[in-house]
Amino acid sequence: MRHVEDISARQLRSGVTDEQTVRPRAGLEGTVRIVLHRPFDLDAMERAASDDAGPRHYLYEVRRRTGAVVHQPVGRSTISWRDRLLGRLLYEPAVWAQARAVVRASRDGDIVLANDHAGFAIALLARLRRRRLRIACGLTWPTHRLVKLVGGTLRCARLIDVFTVNTAEKAGALRELLQLAPEQVLVEPEQTDLKFFRPAETRAENPRPFVYTAGREGRDYRTFCAAVESMDVDALVCAVSPSVAATKVMTVPEVIPANVVFEPLEWREFRDAYQRADVVVVPLVVRSDSPGLTVVMEAMACGRPVVVTKLDGYIGQLVADGFAIGAEPGDPDAMRSAIEWVLDHREEAEAMAARARDMVRERHSSELLVNAVVEKVTRLSMR
Repeated sequence: MRHVEDISARQLRSGVTDEQTVRPRAGLEGTVRIVLHRPFDLDAMERAASDDAGPRHYLYEVRRRTGAVVHQPVGRSTISWRDRLLGRLLYEPAVWAQARAVVRASRDGDIVLANDHAGFAIALLARLRRRRLRIACGLTWPTHRLVKLVGGTLRCARLIDVFTVNTAEKAGALRELLQLAPEQVLVEPEQTDLKFFRPAETRAENPRPFVYTAGREGRDYRTFCAAVESMDVDALVCAVSPSVAATKVMTVPEVIPANVVFEPLEWREFRDAYQRADVVVVPLVVRSDSPGLTVVMEAMACGRPVVVTKLDGYIGQLVADGFAIGAEPGDPDAMRSAIEWVLDHREEAEAMAARARDMVRERHSSELLVNAVVEKVTRLSMR
């Protein structure tokens, strides 16, 4: 299964991978602490990337440039009765156990980069311990009910120095929901490793048109399968995700069409499928948390034409700007028509893909996100 990185039992027990080997960068006040929501090894990912066996993770470069300490999710053995008690009220016990480990290791003035539940849990425990941490909390789904409850109703948003989201639409929704000042919400670009996700040097023509799709979060594979089952195409679905949770929505038909294969892929295979695809399709259910952006960016970085379910927000804007072909949600006929247009208009579709590739290079490279995060850390350090 792709996306899974080995983390030692010792590292999971401690919750820290590199406390002894990484030191704060000169000029930064306080230690920078990166809190991971799933266990993975940044060094192993970087070694794999150097062999072109997988994409780089932007946090590796953030760590290098800031001297950050990386906190892994904790193992089950570290979950205390207090964590379980808090877990009955809010979040999972493992979230509280990790937050407790981070706060215990921190000193006044440290800078904490965390996401979603972890950010709020760390802020709450730091307040209880009267520890002044400078916290940046990234939100995947800013309109989620727990964000409203914890950030708004319980007024915990005031414990967070800055929130980050990946689209302007999310930023506006979060500011309105939590009554935040404009400078409290930053938009950081969706990113793609353009060194790994790149066009093929040469592309052989497929015996039959090849349609590719990937991901689990908010995917509508029922509509996708209904769209392609009557077409003379081969379709491949890689239904895995680096951050999928049990609550994520994915629809799958009861019977898989004969021309559709569901298969997990390793990183090179995953990238190769993009490169040889005649069209990449991203079928989505209607949600407000911008699912599918990662796959859209990866496909565009590989120079392939994209068909995507047309949703409000950034994906809808990409369609409106002519970087992808849109299909109405839950409409297999519209999706089939969009795929057929790409296959019947190869020259125009390739021109669209080339424009989209240039756009991704200008707006969504990993380097842009690294620079944005380092700038955020620098500003927090001066507070």
